[in-house]
Amino acid sequence: MYNFAFVTLTPDMEFVVIEENPPAAPQPKEPAESQMSEEKKKFKETWIGKGELEREHGIIVIHSANSATDVQILFGRENDGFEKLYTIYGVPSKLNEYEELDNNGIRYMYRGNQLYFNREDLRNIGIIP
Repeated sequence: MYNFAFVTLTPDMEFVVIEENPPAAPQPKEPAESQMSEEKKKFKETWIGKGELEREHGIIVIHSANSATDVQILFGRENDGFEKLYTIYGVPSKLNEYEELDNNGIRYMYRGNQLYFNREDLRNIGIIP
């Protein structure tokens, strides 16, 4: 929207339109695909992080421990409460970084303070499309 005022113009004056609320420049969330290394691209094609699952698919991942021997990872959705979709049982109480594990048909790993899951496995059980 522009604000105009009645002004007497002279030949030496310039008319400049100034927007009151210019649109903010979009901020990239992650590096562009072309800037990623081949190794990182391959990793992202194979693995999906806990945060990405929630942002892109609305899937909440809960890593819970009822005791030292009863550790599980729950997948669910907010739907008038927590709707459980799938559970990985027998999760080790301590996850070592970069160690790929496989329980209940889902491969997963802990990397950079985040849980990652194999995309193909999540597709096969219907967690993601």
